[in-house]
Amino acid sequence: MGEAANIPVIGRARFGIAEGDDGAFEIVELKLVSVGSFADRQLAEVAVAALNGDPEASVVSEAIEASKPRRVETATDGATPAVEASGEWLPDELSEAFKRIEGGEPIKTVAEAFGKPWGSLRGKWAAAVKQAREAERMAAENDEDDAEECRLCGKTFKPTADRLDLCAKCDRDV
Repeated sequence: MGEAANIPVIGRARFGIAEGDDGAFEIVELKLVSVGSFADRQLAEVAVAALNGDPEASVVSEAIEASKPRRVETATDGATPAVEASGEWLPDELSEAFKRIEGGEPIKTVAEAFGKPWGSLRGKWAAAVKQAREAERMAAENDEDDAEECRLCGKTFKPTADRLDLCAKCDRDV
């Protein structure tokens, strides 16, 4: 099939006439599909040129690499390196942010104060809370003060009102 020339845009589809190999004329419909999204028009134009096979668009990978956000490695006050506002949190920033959240400050406000996306702080906070709960649960399970020894199997267990001297497995089997 030959190339379609002067294809007018109608909605999100493009129509045109293409001459087939057998000499017949065909109406063709080309549906637009989003292939990528760019914040910079020049970079998008380079990518389109590369996709269309332009030999001069060989710099597309260099342009894409140049447009990626980078971690800034300059030291502030001779201490720790600063991080670009990309959602990455330094450990000391996280501990300070967690203290502020525990003090009752909203997550969104704390994240804005650090210049970071609030969604990343919300995720870090949720993970920290989950980890703390798990540690509490494990500590409670390992608390040997309330533990009793099963009279049948000898396994250590926490007695309940309905199982005072048997572990759950032995109580079920009896």
